[in-house]
Amino acid sequence: MPNILTFDIEEARHMNFGGQNIASDPAGLARGLDSILKMLTDSKAKATFFIVGDLIEPNKDLIRRVANAGHELAFHGMSHKLVYNMSESEFDADISIGKKMLESISGEKVIGYRAPSWSVSAKQTPRFWEILKRVGFEYSSSLFPLKTPLYGDNHAPRFPHFRGTKHGKILEIPVPTARFIKNIPFSGGAYFRYLADWERKILEYFWNVSGCPIVYYFHMRDLDLEKSSPEARLMSRVINYWGNARARKRFENLLRYSKFTTISEALPILRKFDSTGAK
Repeated sequence: MPNILTFDIEEARHMNFGGQNIASDPAGLARGLDSILKMLTDSKAKATFFIVGDLIEPNKDLIRRVANAGHELAFHGMSHKLVYNMSESEFDADISIGKKMLESISGEKVIGYRAPSWSVSAKQTPRFWEILKRVGFEYSSSLFPLKTPLYGDNHAPRFPHFRGTKHGKILEIPVPTARFIKNIPFSGGAYFRYLADWERKILEYFWNVSGCPIVYYFHMRDLDLEKSSPEARLMSRVINYWGNARARKRFENLLRYSKFTTISEALPILRKFDSTGAK
Protein backbone atom coordinates (compact mmCIF):
# COMPACT_ATOMS: atom_id res chain seq x y z
CA MET A 1 0.00 0.00 0.00
CA PRO A 2 1.49 3.36 -0.99
CA ASN A 3 1.77 6.21 1.46
CA ILE A 4 0.61 9.74 0.67
CA LEU A 5 2.89 12.64 -0.22
CA THR A 6 1.80 16.27 0.12
CA PHE A 7 3.45 19.66 -0.30
CA ASP A 8 2.36 23.06 0.97
CA ILE A 9 3.40 25.47 -1.77
CA GLU A 10 4.04 28.85 -0.22
CA GLU A 11 6.81 31.40 0.23
CA ALA A 12 8.72 32.48 3.34
CA ARG A 13 6.52 35.59 3.54
CA HIS A 14 3.51 33.33 4.16
CA MET A 15 4.93 31.85 7.37
CA ASN A 16 2.56 32.62 10.24
CA PHE A 17 5.52 32.69 12.61
CA GLY A 18 8.38 34.83 11.34
CA GLY A 19 7.13 35.64 7.85
CA GLN A 20 6.57 39.35 8.42
CA ASN A 21 8.57 41.80 6.29
CA ILE A 22 9.97 39.07 4.02
CA ALA A 23 9.79 39.85 0.31
CA SER A 24 8.40 37.58 -2.38
CA ASP A 25 10.94 35.48 -4.29
CA PRO A 26 9.39 34.27 -7.58
CA ALA A 27 12.67 32.89 -8.91
CA GLY A 28 13.25 30.92 -5.71
CA LEU A 29 9.72 29.53 -5.87
CA ALA A 30 10.24 28.37 -9.45
CA ARG A 31 13.60 26.75 -8.65
CA GLY A 32 12.19 24.94 -5.63
CA LEU A 33 9.11 23.67 -7.44
CA ASP A 34 11.22 22.55 -10.40
CA SER A 35 13.44 20.56 -8.02
CA ILE A 36 10.44 18.88 -6.40
CA LEU A 37 8.94 17.96 -9.77
CA LYS A 38 12.22 16.47 -10.94
CA MET A 39 12.59 14.36 -7.78
CA LEU A 40 9.03 13.10 -8.13
CA THR A 41 9.48 12.30 -11.82
CA ASP A 42 12.72 10.45 -11.19
CA SER A 43 11.11 8.35 -8.45
CA LYS A 44 7.76 7.92 -10.25
CA ALA A 45 5.95 9.33 -7.21
CA LYS A 46 2.70 11.29 -7.24
CA ALA A 47 1.80 14.00 -4.74
CA THR A 48 -0.88 16.46 -3.69
CA PHE A 49 0.15 20.12 -3.88
CA PHE A 50 -1.70 22.50 -1.53
CA ILE A 51 -1.16 25.90 -3.16
CA VAL A 52 -1.54 29.35 -1.61
CA GLY A 53 -3.91 31.42 -3.72
CA ASP A 54 -1.86 34.58 -4.24
CA LEU A 55 0.77 32.44 -6.00
CA ILE A 56 -1.64 31.08 -8.59
CA GLU A 57 -2.02 33.94 -11.07
CA PRO A 58 1.69 34.90 -11.26
CA ASN A 59 2.73 31.25 -11.64
CA LYS A 60 0.01 29.78 -13.85
CA ASP A 61 2.40 28.02 -16.22
CA LEU A 62 4.37 26.52 -13.34
CA ILE A 63 1.23 25.27 -11.59
CA ARG A 64 -0.11 23.92 -14.88
CA ARG A 65 3.10 21.86 -15.15
CA VAL A 66 2.36 20.35 -11.74
CA ALA A 67 -1.11 19.28 -12.90
CA ASN A 68 0.13 18.05 -16.28
CA ALA A 69 2.68 15.84 -14.52
CA GLY A 70 -0.20 13.92 -12.95
CA HIS A 71 -0.13 15.48 -9.49
CA GLU A 72 -3.17 16.71 -7.58
CA LEU A 73 -3.85 20.42 -7.10
CA ALA A 74 -5.49 21.41 -3.81
CA PHE A 75 -6.03 24.70 -2.00
CA HIS A 76 -4.16 26.25 0.95
CA GLY A 77 -5.86 29.63 1.47
CA MET A 78 -5.54 32.83 -0.56
CA SER A 79 -2.87 34.47 1.62
CA HIS A 80 -2.13 31.80 4.25
CA LYS A 81 -4.22 33.65 6.82
CA LEU A 82 -5.11 31.58 9.87
CA VAL A 83 -8.65 30.25 9.58
CA TYR A 84 -9.50 30.98 13.22
CA ASN A 85 -8.70 34.65 12.55
CA MET A 86 -11.21 34.85 9.68
CA SER A 87 -14.94 35.51 9.79
CA GLU A 88 -17.16 32.84 8.28
CA SER A 89 -18.01 35.07 5.32
CA GLU A 90 -14.33 35.85 4.75
CA PHE A 91 -13.43 32.17 4.83
CA ASP A 92 -16.27 31.36 2.43
CA ALA A 93 -15.07 33.96 -0.07
CA ASP A 94 -11.43 32.88 0.35
CA ILE A 95 -11.98 29.23 -0.51
CA SER A 96 -14.55 29.94 -3.23
CA ILE A 97 -12.15 32.23 -5.13
CA GLY A 98 -9.13 29.97 -4.74
CA LYS A 99 -10.98 26.83 -5.80
CA LYS A 100 -12.16 28.47 -9.02
CA MET A 101 -8.67 29.82 -9.77
CA LEU A 102 -7.05 26.40 -9.48
CA GLU A 103 -9.80 24.71 -11.49
CA SER A 104 -9.37 27.23 -14.30
CA ILE A 105 -5.72 26.22 -14.61
CA SER A 106 -6.04 22.44 -14.46
CA GLY A 107 -9.49 21.95 -15.94
CA GLU A 108 -10.05 19.46 -13.12
CA LYS A 109 -12.29 19.69 -10.08
CA VAL A 110 -10.38 20.74 -6.95
CA ILE A 111 -11.65 18.71 -3.99
CA GLY A 112 -8.99 19.15 -1.28
CA TYR A 113 -8.16 21.85 1.25
CA ARG A 114 -5.55 22.28 3.97
CA ALA A 115 -5.87 25.08 6.52
CA PRO A 116 -2.84 27.38 6.81
CA SER A 117 -0.80 26.28 9.85
CA TRP A 118 -3.45 23.70 10.80
CA SER A 119 -5.52 26.61 12.17
CA VAL A 120 -8.81 24.79 12.79
CA SER A 121 -10.49 22.86 15.57
CA ALA A 122 -14.03 21.82 16.40
CA LYS A 123 -14.10 24.46 19.15
CA GLN A 124 -12.44 27.40 17.38
CA THR A 125 -13.92 26.93 13.90
CA PRO A 126 -17.15 24.94 14.35
CA ARG A 127 -18.57 25.67 10.87
CA PHE A 128 -15.28 25.09 9.03
CA TRP A 129 -16.28 21.73 7.53
CA GLU A 130 -19.81 22.88 6.71
CA ILE A 131 -18.51 25.82 4.66
CA LEU A 132 -15.93 23.64 2.90
CA LYS A 133 -18.59 21.12 1.92
CA ARG A 134 -21.02 23.79 0.73
CA VAL A 135 -18.36 25.29 -1.56
CA GLY A 136 -17.67 21.84 -3.05
CA PHE A 137 -14.65 20.38 -1.26
CA GLU A 138 -14.70 16.66 -0.55
CA TYR A 139 -11.87 16.42 1.96
CA SER A 140 -9.78 18.48 4.34
CA SER A 141 -6.31 17.70 5.70
CA SER A 142 -6.28 20.36 8.39
CA LEU A 143 -6.50 18.88 11.89
CA PHE A 144 -3.36 18.62 14.01
CA PRO A 145 -3.99 16.32 17.00
CA LEU A 146 -1.53 18.08 19.32
CA LYS A 147 -1.97 21.53 20.86
CA THR A 148 0.83 24.05 20.24
CA PRO A 149 0.91 27.83 20.85
CA LEU A 150 -0.08 28.49 17.20
CA TYR A 151 -2.27 25.54 16.23
CA GLY A 152 -3.56 22.10 17.11
CA ASP A 153 -6.19 20.31 19.19
CA ASN A 154 -5.32 17.66 21.79
CA HIS A 155 -8.84 16.26 21.48
CA ALA A 156 -8.89 15.89 17.71
CA PRO A 157 -9.32 12.37 16.30
CA ARG A 158 -6.07 10.83 15.09
CA PHE A 159 -7.41 8.96 12.07
CA PRO A 160 -9.36 9.92 8.94
CA HIS A 161 -13.03 10.48 9.71
CA PHE A 162 -16.14 12.08 8.29
CA ARG A 163 -17.63 15.31 9.55
CA GLY A 164 -21.36 15.55 9.08
CA THR A 165 -22.81 18.83 7.78
CA LYS A 166 -26.20 19.91 6.48
CA HIS A 167 -24.70 19.72 2.99
CA GLY A 168 -23.50 16.14 3.44
CA LYS A 169 -20.41 14.62 4.97
CA ILE A 170 -16.80 15.62 4.30
CA LEU A 171 -13.66 13.60 5.06
CA GLU A 172 -11.10 15.04 7.47
CA ILE A 173 -7.57 13.60 7.27
CA PRO A 174 -5.56 14.62 10.37
CA VAL A 175 -1.78 14.79 10.58
CA PRO A 176 -0.51 11.31 11.58
CA THR A 177 0.62 11.00 15.20
CA ALA A 178 1.90 8.11 17.30
CA ARG A 179 0.39 7.85 20.77
CA PHE A 180 2.80 7.80 23.75
CA ILE A 181 0.99 9.48 26.66
CA LYS A 182 0.38 12.31 24.20
CA ASN A 183 0.23 12.46 20.41
CA ILE A 184 3.62 12.77 18.69
CA PRO A 185 3.77 14.01 15.07
CA PHE A 186 6.52 12.64 12.85
CA SER A 187 5.62 12.84 9.16
CA GLY A 188 6.52 16.36 8.10
CA GLY A 189 7.60 19.90 8.78
CA ALA A 190 9.78 20.61 11.81
CA TYR A 191 8.94 17.21 13.31
CA PHE A 192 10.45 15.40 10.34
CA ARG A 193 13.50 17.66 10.54
CA TYR A 194 14.02 17.48 14.32
CA LEU A 195 13.52 13.78 14.97
CA ALA A 196 16.41 11.38 14.58
CA ASP A 197 15.91 8.78 11.86
CA TRP A 198 15.54 5.96 14.39
CA GLU A 199 12.98 7.95 16.38
CA ARG A 200 10.87 8.66 13.31
CA LYS A 201 11.01 5.04 12.16
CA ILE A 202 9.73 3.83 15.55
CA LEU A 203 6.82 6.27 15.36
CA GLU A 204 6.11 5.20 11.77
CA TYR A 205 6.07 1.57 12.91
CA PHE A 206 3.43 2.24 15.56
CA TRP A 207 1.33 4.18 13.08
CA ASN A 208 1.64 1.45 10.45
CA VAL A 209 0.07 -1.07 12.85
CA SER A 210 -3.22 0.74 12.14
CA GLY A 211 -2.99 -0.04 8.42
CA CYS A 212 -3.67 3.59 7.55
CA PRO A 213 -1.38 5.23 4.96
CA ILE A 214 1.03 7.84 6.33
CA VAL A 215 0.36 11.36 5.07
CA TYR A 216 3.73 13.06 4.71
CA TYR A 217 3.78 16.86 4.38
CA PHE A 218 6.59 19.20 3.38
CA HIS A 219 7.33 22.80 2.53
CA MET A 220 10.17 23.71 0.19
CA ARG A 221 12.09 25.10 3.16
CA ASP A 222 11.89 21.70 4.90
CA LEU A 223 13.91 20.19 2.06
CA ASP A 224 16.58 22.90 1.79
CA LEU A 225 14.92 24.25 -1.38
CA GLU A 226 14.28 27.68 0.13
CA LYS A 227 17.02 29.55 1.98
CA SER A 228 16.36 31.43 5.18
CA SER A 229 15.74 35.12 4.55
CA PRO A 230 18.09 37.67 6.19
CA GLU A 231 14.91 39.41 7.41
CA ALA A 232 13.76 36.34 9.37
CA ARG A 233 14.15 36.44 13.14
CA LEU A 234 16.48 33.97 14.86
CA MET A 235 13.69 31.91 16.44
CA SER A 236 11.90 31.75 13.10
CA ARG A 237 15.05 30.41 11.46
CA VAL A 238 15.38 27.71 14.12
CA ILE A 239 11.73 26.63 13.86
CA ASN A 240 11.38 26.86 10.09
CA TYR A 241 14.83 25.98 8.73
CA TRP A 242 16.91 24.07 11.28
CA GLY A 243 17.86 20.60 10.01
CA ASN A 244 16.58 21.13 6.46
CA ALA A 245 19.72 19.84 4.70
CA ARG A 246 19.52 16.63 6.71
CA ALA A 247 15.80 16.38 5.99
CA ARG A 248 16.48 16.63 2.25
CA LYS A 249 18.58 13.46 2.40
CA ARG A 250 15.91 11.69 4.43
CA PHE A 251 13.27 12.74 1.93
CA GLU A 252 15.34 11.40 -0.96
CA ASN A 253 15.60 8.09 0.89
CA LEU A 254 11.83 8.02 1.33
CA LEU A 255 11.38 8.46 -2.40
CA ARG A 256 13.90 5.73 -3.06
CA TYR A 257 12.37 3.08 -0.82
CA SER A 258 8.66 3.95 -0.65
CA LYS A 259 5.76 4.34 -3.06
CA PHE A 260 3.67 7.51 -2.93
CA THR A 261 0.33 8.61 -4.27
CA THR A 262 -2.03 11.59 -3.96
CA ILE A 263 -4.74 12.08 -1.38
CA SER A 264 -7.47 11.92 -4.03
CA GLU A 265 -6.24 8.55 -5.27
CA ALA A 266 -6.07 7.21 -1.71
CA LEU A 267 -9.57 8.38 -0.70
CA PRO A 268 -11.19 4.92 -1.03
CA ILE A 269 -8.69 3.58 1.52
CA LEU A 270 -8.83 6.60 3.84
CA ARG A 271 -12.64 6.52 4.00
CA LYS A 272 -12.52 3.02 5.50
CA PHE A 273 -10.97 4.35 8.71
CA ASP A 274 -14.03 6.42 9.62
CA SER A 275 -15.82 5.21 12.74
CA THR A 276 -18.09 8.21 13.34
CA GLY A 277 -21.16 7.16 11.37
CA ALA A 278 -21.48 10.78 10.18
CA LYS A 279 -23.98 11.58 7.46
